[in-house]
Amino acid sequence: MGTALIDIRTTETLYLDSFPGVEVEVQTAVSMRDFMALGKLADMANPDDMEQAIWEFGEKFITGWNVSLNGASVKPSGETFAKMPVAFQLELTNKWLSSMRGPGAPLGQESSSGLDSQTQSTEQPDNE
Repeated sequence: MGTALIDIRTTETLYLDSFPGVEVEVQTAVSMRDFMALGKLADMANPDDMEQAIWEFGEKFITGWNVSLNGASVKPSGETFAKMPVAFQLELTNKWLSSMRGPGAPLGQESSSGLDSQTQSTEQPDNE
């Protein structure tokens, strides 16, 4: 069996639709525990847990960005991510989760005959 080389990237650059021009480099080589913990972010009802998860995301997974607050450049960290607008936090964490899950499964193969079913239709065609 030949050796196949697979390029596994450890970071990904995400672009936020609601914040044009913003580029955020995030860590993608993460433990399953960290991924699952942040995957539950949307399910959290306790504000303290949500705040802690936002802080941890900024601290562990944001490795770089071109973001400024009130005109001053800020380094990515849990503290600075926690100060960002909620819309920014949600869009970034959602994009990160989507990138971690990878592309969706491919659709089934289309029928070459144009028919959707192998069973003959019982419906009578309309006479025009």
